[in-house]
Amino acid sequence: MLNLIRCEFWKLKRLKLIQITLVMALLFPIILTIYVFYKRSSFALLYRFVFLYGDLLFKPCILGILCVLLLSMEQRNDTFKNLRAIPITRAQLFHTKMVLLLCLSVLYSLIEFLATALGGLLLERQHGALAVYIYCSLMTGIMLFFDILPLVLFFCLCRASSFFAVILSLFYAIAGFLLVNSYASGMIASDGVIANLPRIVIFRWFLYVFDLERTAVSSGLSALPTVSAGLFLICTGGVALLISAVLYHQKGDKDEWHGML
Repeated sequence: MLNLIRCEFWKLKRLKLIQITLVMALLFPIILTIYVFYKRSSFALLYRFVFLYGDLLFKPCILGILCVLLLSMEQRNDTFKNLRAIPITRAQLFHTKMVLLLCLSVLYSLIEFLATALGGLLLERQHGALAVYIYCSLMTGIMLFFDILPLVLFFCLCRASSFFAVILSLFYAIAGFLLVNSYASGMIASDGVIANLPRIVIFRWFLYVFDLERTAVSSGLSALPTVSAGLFLICTGGVALLISAVLYHQKGDKDEWHGML
């Protein structure tokens, strides 16, 4: 499995998109640092901004596009026959891609946190409990992986062109971000179905970690403990992952991902 993950990573590493997005993950918090500096605010506010715009908007866009690249790579490069000669089962290949996607999600979160922490030093503000921020960044990276699994299911279920797949990924990321903002402003009920969508679940967990429920703009917000949020994401994401694995295994080599990338 480790060799497969390493192989998939090296194939992705050759793409300029990976290099560009890693740089963006470093630069994005710096832009927010400048804004917070002029506002003379704290590191806590900087971290909240990075979480809202980086974790809930920027990274879902990137992970969605990476998902398309990973699931279409063999068809695009016509390497399925080579992989079968090793041999590697389609189930092994799919699970390898999902593990790599999880690792990349965590990697982006940790790089983003590093840049945010450096921005905090430039602000000369007290970081407070640094371990809490590291823990939150690590957990956010894991949770965002489960947030992207509905896209994985859709790509395994339907054939899509490269253009449509990328547009759908961006739409999914932006729509989730807008729903989070609607929930934060009190436009979405805490006991409704929409409040239990993965991206909003992650936001509600963030409220719990930093005890922001009482100080939120809307008194109708409901924080979600780590265990509850984790179990919900694992259960819903696990179902999507299981169905996706079955669909990926059943697809034929020639007509799989027709027209993608």
